[in-house]
Amino acid sequence: MKTAFVDTKRSHNDAASKKSSIRLDFLDGMRAVAALAVVLLHSYQIYGMDLVDAPAIEPFLSTPIGAFITSSYMLTRFGHYAVEVFLVLSGFSLMLPVARSHDERLSGGTLEFYRRRFRRILPPYYAALAFALLLIVLVPGMNALSGAYWDVALPALEAGPILSHLFLVHNINREWLLAINPPMWSIAVEWQIYFLFPLMVAIWRMWGSAAIWILTTTLGVMQLFVLPLTYPFSDSWFLVLFVTGIIGASISFSRRPSEIWLRERLPWNWLALGFTVAMFGFGVVENALNLGSFANWIKDILLGLGVTSLLVYLAKQGSCNERRPSLMLRLFQLPALVHIGRFSYSVYLLHAPIIALMALVLRSAGVPLDIANLAVILMGIPLVTSMSYGFFILFERPFMSKHARSTESKMMHRPTQGVVT
Repeated sequence: MKTAFVDTKRSHNDAASKKSSIRLDFLDGMRAVAALAVVLLHSYQIYGMDLVDAPAIEPFLSTPIGAFITSSYMLTRFGHYAVEVFLVLSGFSLMLPVARSHDERLSGGTLEFYRRRFRRILPPYYAALAFALLLIVLVPGMNALSGAYWDVALPALEAGPILSHLFLVHNINREWLLAINPPMWSIAVEWQIYFLFPLMVAIWRMWGSAAIWILTTTLGVMQLFVLPLTYPFSDSWFLVLFVTGIIGASISFSRRPSEIWLRERLPWNWLALGFTVAMFGFGVVENALNLGSFANWIKDILLGLGVTSLLVYLAKQGSCNERRPSLMLRLFQLPALVHIGRFSYSVYLLHAPIIALMALVLRSAGVPLDIANLAVILMGIPLVTSMSYGFFILFERPFMSKHARSTESKMMHRPTQGVVT
């Protein structure tokens, strides 16, 4: 009887160990794709492409290179949805340790969760904020309107933009929203959502995934019609996208019978495809009926459901350790993408001021606008990723958990392996 007890215990520990070592490198691969899509989008836009008042771009629209840039710009449209993808990935990643734990609780409690988020998010954020402000103060031309993308970052040296960015509340005022470093608007939104995460976990523990989905979707959409107060210039349904990621992690790893049934019975690959097609289909309807940006919440939620379905599908493949993983899983686990994904936060924080500086230097050197725009497009991603990795080493990696730093260090030697926690 004693031997049987020991064997059973060993078997249970082996199973738990196997479960905890599931490879989730595809999460970093997806982060990399989203981050690089944003860099490419803003590289196209840097001289004013697709912006309302952009006289700087007019002279080269009729040139062959300008025509090529204009026609190929549609290929970058995915970059507009990168924030939505990041939100889903964030909810999924933060929920992973909760869904995989035996007690379904935040490790260390609520205060410890906040401490980890403060340490992980704030030091790189403030370093990137200081970098952008220094460029604006020290580099001639960075604080001057030019009819191009960087104009939305100005004025930057006033008390309102600076203080609101220091306290991560710049999304509450249109004048501050895009100031200093335009992509940082989404950091404020996500930062505020983090404070609600422990409450979301508590609701999930008590009433399950369906309850938290219904509650947040109702509040997020109702706010559009009744209470447009919380994020007047940020999309109020972003909380729904974050919660969709939470539910995806629960379905992928929770031991609850209902989640196991969903995980095993539903065709998650086809659901991912279906929601994506529905999103683009609604976009066609939206344009045909001239609904305007008001209906963006429908597209975003469909996208969130599609990304979450893909996450469940890929996580299920990783759990089964299939010998022939899908093409999608192999794509998101490419070593180069996984590596970039590990410092994608730095890429997101730094890319706008870097490509703005690059564009300013080219224009100041007298390079024709079509050639300059093409140069930014071709060189933007390599320059941003190389500088962002240096920034990551200095300002992001030191504030990661010991386990995350250890995993990242191992990835430098064996880039095809790793565990995301």
